[in-house]
Amino acid sequence: MSFSVKGRSAIVTGAGSGINLCFAKLLLEHGCNVLIADLALRPEARVVVDQYAIPSSAPRAVFQKTDVTDWRQLEQMFEVAEREFGELDIVCPGAGIFEPHWTNFWRPPGTPESQDARHGGRYALLDINLTHPIRTTQLAISHFLRYGNNQRRKHIIHISSIAGQNPNPGAPIYVATKHGISGLVRSLAILDSQRGIRVTAVAPGVIKTPLWTEHPEKLKILDEKTDEWVTPEEVAQVMLALIQQDTVGATIGDQKAQGAQFPVSGGTILEVSKTVRPVEAFNDPGPGGRPGNTVSEGKVILDEVYGTRHPLTLTLTGVSPCSLSLTAGRCRRNGARGKRAPGHHGEATWISCVINLVNTIIGAGVLAMPLAISHMGIVLGVFVILWSGITAGFGLYLQSRCAQYLERGTASFFALSQLTYPNAAVVFDAAIAIKCFGVGVSYLIIIGDLMPGVVQGFVGGAPDYDFLVDRHFWVTAFMLIVIPLSYLRRLDSLKYTSIAALVSMAYLVVLVVYHFVKGDTTTDRGPVRVIHWAGPVPTLSSLPVIVFAFTCHQNMFSILNEIGNNSHFRTTGVVFASIGGAAATYILVAITGYLSFGNSVGGNIVSMYPPGLWATIGRAAIVMLVMFSYPLQCHPCRASVDAVLRWRPKSASASDNSPHRHPLLGSKGTRTPEPMSDLRFSVITTTILVLSYIVAMTVSSLEAVLAYVGSTGSTSISFILPGLFYYKISSPDSPHHQRLLKEDDEAEDGMISDDSNDDADEESIQARPLTESGILRRGTRQWRRSLLRKLSLALVIYGVVVMVVCLITNSLFIASH
Repeated sequence: MSFSVKGRSAIVTGAGSGINLCFAKLLLEHGCNVLIADLALRPEARVVVDQYAIPSSAPRAVFQKTDVTDWRQLEQMFEVAEREFGELDIVCPGAGIFEPHWTNFWRPPGTPESQDARHGGRYALLDINLTHPIRTTQLAISHFLRYGNNQRRKHIIHISSIAGQNPNPGAPIYVATKHGISGLVRSLAILDSQRGIRVTAVAPGVIKTPLWTEHPEKLKILDEKTDEWVTPEEVAQVMLALIQQDTVGATIGDQKAQGAQFPVSGGTILEVSKTVRPVEAFNDPGPGGRPGNTVSEGKVILDEVYGTRHPLTLTLTGVSPCSLSLTAGRCRRNGARGKRAPGHHGEATWISCVINLVNTIIGAGVLAMPLAISHMGIVLGVFVILWSGITAGFGLYLQSRCAQYLERGTASFFALSQLTYPNAAVVFDAAIAIKCFGVGVSYLIIIGDLMPGVVQGFVGGAPDYDFLVDRHFWVTAFMLIVIPLSYLRRLDSLKYTSIAALVSMAYLVVLVVYHFVKGDTTTDRGPVRVIHWAGPVPTLSSLPVIVFAFTCHQNMFSILNEIGNNSHFRTTGVVFASIGGAAATYILVAITGYLSFGNSVGGNIVSMYPPGLWATIGRAAIVMLVMFSYPLQCHPCRASVDAVLRWRPKSASASDNSPHRHPLLGSKGTRTPEPMSDLRFSVITTTILVLSYIVAMTVSSLEAVLAYVGSTGSTSISFILPGLFYYKISSPDSPHHQRLLKEDDEAEDGMISDDSNDDADEESIQARPLTESGILRRGTRQWRRSLLRKLSLALVIYGVVVMVVCLITNSLFIASH
């Protein structure tokens, strides 16, 4: 008979992410209480737990930190569930892993890559994938029988795999565990009729999880033109149907019983590819080539096993290269250093990222560089520019390091603050939103102020139509250009407008250098300071101009999310190229502009040139520059506003105390974080645009406001937040850092193992020198990490000092005016 999960209670292991999280979420949505048992919760799982954590409401979600290889913790999991919910009705021991290098048949215990103790007498893969489901099933049956309510059907649902039907020499232990799960489920089929305990399973095909998308060594066995993914949501739907329905259709999500229907009873195993079919105990045809079951280049795994890259002449009866499957498995990220998860999340090219970042950095502030140099002197001014570039670049570098602790494509200030300072996340994002909004409005004001002069310069006097010299008209007109650009979701989509903006900037640089070379401004040139400065007060007044000229950190995480190859080398290259290009531009404009006018130079170098066509084009170039820079401020402003609106306070008990970056059991996350819905995206973007327009139309100067916003917002996102985040998350006691450290060690071991002779005997392995074993290399890495932490803390202190100095300076100068 049919069974509704509403008002029932369940335990789901491995539900910190992946298939199991989707299943737990589906149960909650249908009114079922759920205890989520895992080593830790990913951000999307935390959202679910927080959403259903209110004690007085139903249904409820409770997180219980659980290592499923520890039987005492499994017992405690049931005790907590009983205490929270009372009688249980559904148990899903879904936590599992695919065959990673650290517990792998082809990398036996004692080899560098294996984490299984040589004399430990066990494989972690078996403990997680087979022993834990068996023990959890025992505990579940004991609980069900203790309550003894035969009128209330109970369910135990397992996650097998299509690997439980086919052999696979690339992952033999994993295959054995899934065959074992299928055998366990069929062996307990009799409990359905005798005790009202229905034990069933799903056998998913190739699931789209980061296990694939973040691992190019696995993606290479899949041809996306011919192979199809199965989503974790689809698997979760079939799992719910196994519990609630007496029959399940071949079409996933079919609620009207159309098409083929399969009866459900104890021992039922349903294969979940793009369609559903029952897996028979005898004479089953196997997964075959159904969509969602295939990986066309499966021979690559065999090549790796046999240490060859040429096609194998291997024929095994019943073996298909497309028989690999990934269920709720999580694996550690193995691979060479610098290539952690360069998956398929990003498509932006390296040059595209550099262009967008340089355009974010270089703005109208470049025109004030000559004045700043005049206050400081050439030597000190160039040093301050270089120093500001180095510190800003270090902040960008720390952001790229912090992104390693997050899933590919999910990096943001909000995501980092959730791992480090959860309850301060709203403050951080609010500061970023206000700062970006203020800068964006200032760009519109600049357009309104400059365009009347540009028109007069081109027509040679007052135009025939008065509205052409009305700032309100030009703000409105350029908003019509800015609006469609601001609705682009991806930063990479703005690369062509960034190129146009940089072309405008290039013209301004050429204009400044041209007049310097021509020497047509030397008549009224004042004295030039090379070493001497104008004094501390003028120098401090120009300090914010240089320091904040390198602010681009609000877009760095978007760059890291969108770049196609996010290796350490590539992302560091983006930082070096962007900061280096901006610093070179600033120094060139500063020196040539200052030498053109000496101490008589003004705050806008272009406005000092004699009226003429080229100077007018220069002013138009400024307008073009700031116009195309506005969407680059709208992008992070929108993301921060969305984060602020999504923020909910965290209780102390909800903090993540896991010793791992991600749950060891179950997948690291089967789907990327859900983007803003089209409606939410449109509402937030429209609100930002409307408010920007209103402020730009009603306010002619934001100098005082921007002075304070820049002093606090720019220093926060450029220096304080990157330093704080990295210092916190890279602490030796940080569970996220411990996880990353272990992955680095595994990656290092993998590189060493690749260079070793597979045929070497035990003695030769043990006799390797320390330099080959990687011990010295790891010691060097630890020293570098320690130094980086100290430097990150120094960056925080530097940012606070800069903030205080700039606030005091701004207050004094605003008061004096």
